[in-house]
Amino acid sequence: MISEPLNVAGHKNYPAGTAHGYAATIGGDVGSFHHNLISHAEGRSWSMGGGVDDNSTFAGRLDIRNNVVYNFGPSSYCPFPCPVTGTNATPEPSFFPSYIEEHTSTEAYKRVLSDSGASQPVVDDHDKRIIQETLNGTATYKGSKTGKPGLIDNEADVGGLEDFPTTTRPTNWDANDDGIADWWDGSTGGDGYTAIEGYINFLADPHVFVAPGASIEYDLASLAGGFSNPAFKVSGGELGSVSVVGTVATYAAGDKAGIDHFNVTISDDKGSTWERSVGVAIFEGADSVE
Repeated sequence: MISEPLNVAGHKNYPAGTAHGYAATIGGDVGSFHHNLISHAEGRSWSMGGGVDDNSTFAGRLDIRNNVVYNFGPSSYCPFPCPVTGTNATPEPSFFPSYIEEHTSTEAYKRVLSDSGASQPVVDDHDKRIIQETLNGTATYKGSKTGKPGLIDNEADVGGLEDFPTTTRPTNWDANDDGIADWWDGSTGGDGYTAIEGYINFLADPHVFVAPGASIEYDLASLAGGFSNPAFKVSGGELGSVSVVGTVATYAAGDKAGIDHFNVTISDDKGSTWERSVGVAIFEGADSVE
């Protein structure tokens, strides 16, 4: 998610009053940008910078698909290849094959709004608000200088920066200082990856901590923010069992420590379905971890 860049914010390199609330310029020689949310940005949503080769010749090749852009300033979008006015442009084949799992615009919209922003360990209040405003087509705040809905000029326009709490881990969380919690089982997440990559990937995805023999509840609605009236089914779990009532899943751990997962199938009355996974770390002392 990229949202609410400061717009008329007194940028030292531009005349006073210049709107410069830009999302990002993206580039690279072979770059894939997909399933992102850009919300409340005056411009560059995206701006395509491309890249250059060793001879300083333009060589940028970008694959841009399944992004959601809401409340942007003057901009234009068109599918590749874009028509060029005043020339006899001939359509060319794609620069390179796309390896992403591509979705229809409706499905991409639901998934992007269900999985955007700072989501671990929880979605923060700012990102919750941005997702809801995108869903509802609204803007809670406006720029103090321009008056433009959603395009803020100063962080004070939204009440200031959030006050994030501080969380600490016990000294025995990573006793050997290798950057990996001692409860991690050493798995890599796939051939060619290291244990720390498997560990970080686990933390980046939805997950819970639970002690052996204990149980924990998980709010499944947090996985489906882009769906209207979603329904949930759960399955899996090799080191414990999982059940669901309404939007709350309960995972009951067995007596063995380790890493487990359970599957969540999300569906709605429009015929959409999506399967997601929730990781479970089972270890002694998990009940004291925030």
